[in-house]
Amino acid sequence: MVVPESYVDAIDRIVQNIFLAPPTMPQYAALTALKAGTQVILNERRDIFKQWRNFLLPVIKPLGFNVAMEPQGAFYIYANCERFTDDSFNWVKRLLNEQGVALTPGIDFGDYLVNKHCRFAYTQSLENLEQVMDEIDIFINK
Repeated sequence: MVVPESYVDAIDRIVQNIFLAPPTMPQYAALTALKAGTQVILNERRDIFKQWRNFLLPVIKPLGFNVAMEPQGAFYIYANCERFTDDSFNWVKRLLNEQGVALTPGIDFGDYLVNKHCRFAYTQSLENLEQVMDEIDIFINK
């Protein structure tokens, strides 16, 4: 750590307290997370995300999106959209402007073929996801 020499002892004491014992708030959060009821809530939430994923995957593939890896623990699907575009940034921008649907362009997630990928987040209700997919279907079939 870079500090003026006159502050080394004081900073050293502060740092030792931080590393020796976690702050109180995270300790309470950990206790809450370990309660039996919390695990039930988390399992229910996981099952909802799984239901939404299981709805989207068989819908987006026939539309022409290629999904190389099915998500196991995430809440989004990273899909190849090169059937529709070689510029996913502008393609999702048009989708937003024309249909009111927001997908995320591949450029936000690395370097590999980013212009040919987009991300579907399944963080909405099944009803909303159904409506979104109808709008995407309309958009790609214009």
